[in-house]
Amino acid sequence: GRSQVVGVEVKSASTVHGRDFAGLRKLASICDDNFCMGIVLYTGEEVLSFGNQQFAAPVDSLWGW
Repeated sequence: GRSQVVGVEVKSASTVHGRDFAGLRKLASICDDNFCMGIVLYTGEEVLSFGNQQFAAPVDSLWGW
């Protein structure tokens, strides 16, 4: 099968804004159809959708599931 790319970015902020996905949007444009999703990990408490397979999730979710 084809390779799929998941982009992950980590922020030390407790809030996430659309501009925080600029790097992931650039990665998505480079990878085209191979881009699966982008995730910004942050110090907040909610999982948030930013559309186009882009999400924000608490960094604690890495070890708290």
